[in-house]
Amino acid sequence: MSIVTLQFGQCGNQIGDSLYSTITEDIQIKDTSKNIYNCLAINKWFDINKHGVWEPRSVIIDTESKVVDSIRFKFKNIIAKSSGGSANNWAYGYMEKSKILKNEVSNMVRSEVEKCDYLSSFLNLYSSSGGTGSGVGSFIIELLRDDYPNKNIVNAIVLPYVKGEIVTQSYNSLLTLSHLYSLADSTIIFENERLHYSCKHTLNIQDVNFSNINTIIAQQLAALYQPINNIDSISFLNQLTSHQSYKYIQGSRSWKTLLASVSKQSRFDFIHQKNVKIKTISTALITRGSGSLTESDIKPFKEANVYVPWLTVTNSFNVYHQTRKFLNFDKYLTVVSNNNSVCIPLNFVLEDAWNMFTHGAYLHHYRKYDVDEEFFLNSFQVLENILDHYGMSAWTVEDKGRLLVLLQQHGASNLDLIQKNMPHKSLPEIRYMCDKHTKLALNEWCCAESKKFRKDETVKSWLHVLKQVNSSRKGSVQDIVSRVLKYIALFEKRRNTTHIDLRDCYLVLSDISNGVAAKKLDESTNYFLFECLTKLAEALKEGETGSYKSHLRSLRNIYDILKSNEDNNTSVSIVHLLFYKNC
Repeated sequence: MSIVTLQFGQCGNQIGDSLYSTITEDIQIKDTSKNIYNCLAINKWFDINKHGVWEPRSVIIDTESKVVDSIRFKFKNIIAKSSGGSANNWAYGYMEKSKILKNEVSNMVRSEVEKCDYLSSFLNLYSSSGGTGSGVGSFIIELLRDDYPNKNIVNAIVLPYVKGEIVTQSYNSLLTLSHLYSLADSTIIFENERLHYSCKHTLNIQDVNFSNINTIIAQQLAALYQPINNIDSISFLNQLTSHQSYKYIQGSRSWKTLLASVSKQSRFDFIHQKNVKIKTISTALITRGSGSLTESDIKPFKEANVYVPWLTVTNSFNVYHQTRKFLNFDKYLTVVSNNNSVCIPLNFVLEDAWNMFTHGAYLHHYRKYDVDEEFFLNSFQVLENILDHYGMSAWTVEDKGRLLVLLQQHGASNLDLIQKNMPHKSLPEIRYMCDKHTKLALNEWCCAESKKFRKDETVKSWLHVLKQVNSSRKGSVQDIVSRVLKYIALFEKRRNTTHIDLRDCYLVLSDISNGVAAKKLDESTNYFLFECLTKLAEALKEGETGSYKSHLRSLRNIYDILKSNEDNNTSVSIVHLLFYKNC
């Protein structure tokens, strides 16, 4: 059962170089029981030509040659066009550079597949932060899925440092993660931040460099993919990611005799996730070397309260053993887990990308390659849906209603105070739910007929509308609407011809559509906003909310109503902007 590896960009090619060096070293170690193991490993990773030379079943892909020229391992299939790279731009790599490489890559991949007796999987190696790995990688992996619809695709993605050196890394990561999630059967997430911590505090490397990090990634991948006595690697990866909504897995390593080292390495999680209640879908322990783990060793991994309730521990946790030692280690343990700790790094990506997006930063670099605001909004929605699935927090309808009331009272900036009033929820759970709470707010707009709006209670009355929503249903309208409003506000200039501050109006509309307490307005702006909100509530009460576009189309009714009132030119302006800037 063979694997064809595709290595994209600087990061992917350096990891691939380290991976094949690690695999070769593992195969060549002296071991009396190596024959079957070595045959399986060689057939998985290499094609032996007529001269007896091992040729890696790998395709190297890059848009510049400097990294390819520096790799140590001898690869045969190299596509490195010296055309200036992909400018750290997902759109440029996906829309432009990929077209140059498309045919050559397809032919090389087909050639490698035809050499395999049985192709079990594609393994794609790349970083999500640059332009070639993320952009070209996304396009080629999409081609793989079309050309080989029944073959297993595993993506090994390296997430950048939180404070990385590429200013557009969050955009590129967002677009990569959202685009490839549905195309891959399994996705292995590596974090530079976590790997750097392991190098420094577990391996005691003081001056950590990318070579050290690549070595760890290569060893973890080799430990996952090298032959195991009782199962093949693709089978247990498929077990880990059997649910289509949960495809992200992460790994770590240690000695069997130093199981406490797993806890030591987990200090990174303790620092970054100390208030997060970890829920695990599935975990696999892979042991290599003489002896095996005892029942007491694996007891902490079998605690039922660690796992999701819809799977039994029997189905959630498995141990696999290979008697042959791995590399030069007498005993080696790999822990691979599919759990919601992945939300932490993905949230960093999401928040940083959204902060730049709301300010319109660097969007023109993407827009000129047909990746516009709507493309970004769809990508935000996909990644947020993934995080929503992984949130796995037991929020009842009563909890959600209680949170909305507290948001009205204290605002979204006082989450510590809200948490004191909801002690059964952790601060990260509340913060995460705040971002998602508006998905409950715009599903069903309703206002009690007996309720009379008062001009001095505009925002309070509008929040009353939000309180009446049916929180048992879910939707995706409000997050788009609130973002659109905030985005428009950033570019709205105060006009000298009116006392109405439209920028404040947009921001208030954005806040209250999120169900949070809004800022106080001056009397003129507040009166104008009250008039707009009243008509907006009337339109939305009967409006279509199946998608954000249909929701925005319903604003045409308001525009027509306000247009008929010649004295309300400012109202016409605000709705005109709302409708025509976003439909």
